[in-house]
Amino acid sequence: MAGFFRTAPGITLAGVHASLLRSVELAVRAAGGVGVLVTSGYRDPQHNAAVGGVSGSNHTTGDAIDGYAILAGGRQVPLGTFLRGDASRYGLRSGDTSGFWNGHTDPVHVDDGANVSSSSSSVTTQAGFFTLVLHDLGIEATPGNLVWLQGWAMVEGTAAKNNPLATTLKQPGSVDLPGNPEHVQQYPTPEEGAAATAATIKNYPHIVAALRSHSPIVTGITPGLVSDFGAWSVGPNAPNRMSAGADYARKVFLAAQGNPKGHTASDIGSYDLGNATHDAGGVVNDVLAVPRFLAKITDPHNILRGLQVVAGAVLVLVGLLLLTRQVGLATDAPSPAGKLASAATPPAVE
Repeated sequence: MAGFFRTAPGITLAGVHASLLRSVELAVRAAGGVGVLVTSGYRDPQHNAAVGGVSGSNHTTGDAIDGYAILAGGRQVPLGTFLRGDASRYGLRSGDTSGFWNGHTDPVHVDDGANVSSSSSSVTTQAGFFTLVLHDLGIEATPGNLVWLQGWAMVEGTAAKNNPLATTLKQPGSVDLPGNPEHVQQYPTPEEGAAATAATIKNYPHIVAALRSHSPIVTGITPGLVSDFGAWSVGPNAPNRMSAGADYARKVFLAAQGNPKGHTASDIGSYDLGNATHDAGGVVNDVLAVPRFLAKITDPHNILRGLQVVAGAVLVLVGLLLLTRQVGLATDAPSPAGKLASAATPPAVE
């Protein structure tokens, strides 16, 4: 985050939750911004009242900032306006909505108040949740692995409380998601959900390795990830595990690109939709090419057709050899007309 956030004179980022800043940075970068100018961060209740803030404002808990997104070339756009369409995807709430503040919009405001999942928890955003997951895994939280995890959560699309990746690991105090036959769990607090999520991910070594790379999108889809995602999505012993894993991995990578439906994608870490399509299509097809090839060459019909082709080629080759031999013999033999002409010609007389 160092260097991405700038502050107006007299403003600091002290007191603002790091999870909020991470989410804002991810969202702004994904939308094409290169920085943020913060004009208001944490406020104590007295200062909040003095500047006209509402009672209980998220500024007083470190869960809000005001400011401007900085674009390439230096142009600045009110932060809430800039993130209005994408804020919720990153666990944020834009102030640029009707009636947000005293009956008006607040275009410069962004907070995470719409996503508070526990009054006793400091984790208020999905990025904050996954920061805890990575901490429990012993992995540094970076924009690369956070946005990848959030893309994964989009693919799961679960409504389970404090469980965005839909783990089924039962813990003290957890309960089944109502109506879910796979027994996806709901956890009392984000901290307990993050611990259960991390404990589950530890069983998937290739997913852990991707997260340790800090840039899973750049690393791309690997055969190991296809295997792990197949086990995650349909079970380790399912007959269609590899094909399901390839499809699931592709969806995760496209969602992390901001492209869950195959439309235009934002550039994240210099890895664009073209790379994602190559990895999701080309590499996965390479992974599955061997079993497909073996299946084709062992098909009895294909074997018969192959033998027919080989037999045909041999017959053609033999025919060509015989034809060549006949042409050669015809060229070497003297013609009957030549013999007759020779016999009819009298010897020369001097």
